Amino acid sequence: MSLTRQDVALIQSLISRALNQRQPPIARDGMAVNGAYNPVDGTIGSKLCDTDAMFGSGDQPTAVPRVPQAHAVYGDQYGARGGERTTLIVTQHGFDSLYTYDEDDSPGAPSGEIWRVHRNAAGEIDSFSKWTNDGPTEGDGLGGYEQLVGALLSILTAAGLSIRMDDNLGLILLAAGSTANPENAVIRKSDLDAALAAQASQFNSQLATWAAAHVQPGTGGTGPTLTAVTSTGSTKVQSG
Repeated sequence: MSLTRQDVALIQSLISRALNQRQPPIARDGMAVNGAYNPVDGTIGSKLCDTDAMFGSGDQPTAVPRVPQAHAVYGDQYGARGGERTTLIVTQHGFDSLYTYDEDDSPGAPSGEIWRVHRNAAGEIDSFSKWTNDGPTEGDGLGGYEQLVGALLSILTAAGLSIRMDDNLGLILLAAGSTANPENAVIRKSDLDAALAAQASQFNSQLATWAAAHVQPGTGGTGPTLTAVTSTGSTKVQSG
């Protein structure tokens, strides 16, 4: 059966209509390549592929050149570990990369809350900041802020004032200036009290030696004694 010109024109019209209705994608699925993050320019290596290809049910993914990471806030930066899902958006210079979650890696923030999490090398969440819907009591709607900082929290001002919470030391340290300077060190109140008690004991021993040499026997005098020395609260004396 031969086709007439009208048949050919009709087929071409249908093909053209189908192509016009199927708009080209403005973004592509991808995945960050392990070890391909560059902290100098903030770019990553990413596989260019659809989701099926990434997870083993389609064509092999195609590697693409290094692409910039697009961030919502200038100044924020994330160092990709590799394996993160990316959405590669088309720009005039090529691709920019955004990150997307799925049910296997979503932090799980409920509706209305903002979470920022950090994952360790094993992919487990070890620190986070959470702006929550509720305050002290679940359901109170007062809003709150929660933070987990792993094993260390360090806050330092330009003038050298610092707060350091260190799990290894089991201490909260406050300092003015360099923490390496013993004059600026912070001591726990219990440790300071113990040191003062030891000094008081030594001082009383010395007073007793002095009294034995200077107080005449039979006069009833015993010489002076230091009864107690305790620390007072300050920025350098902490309870604990």
